[in-house]
Amino acid sequence: MAKGEDIPKTNPTEIEKLIEQIRETNLELDAKEKVERLLRTVIVMVNLLQRKNMSIKKLRDMIFGRRTEKREGTKTGSAQKPESEEGELPGTAENV
Repeated sequence: MAKGEDIPKTNPTEIEKLIEQIRETNLELDAKEKVERLLRTVIVMVNLLQRKNMSIKKLRDMIFGRRTEKREGTKTGSAQKPESEEGELPGTAENV
């Protein structure tokens, strides 16, 4: 979106009317249900974002769930561990 463009605005009432219109179309039942779920998701997200205390992180966690795995370093297999001064890998030298 360009800086000068207005952000599209709608309200839940308009979305509910659109859902009713979609129900009356000759689309396949499966397609109607998917569109309705998507539109209801938009309503929920707008309501959540309008809450003062809702942060983007909380919203992301609600939508996608909390992250359970942490990545270490860069992509797997592309980064090598640094060698110690004697040429051994860290943690393999005996403590003297």
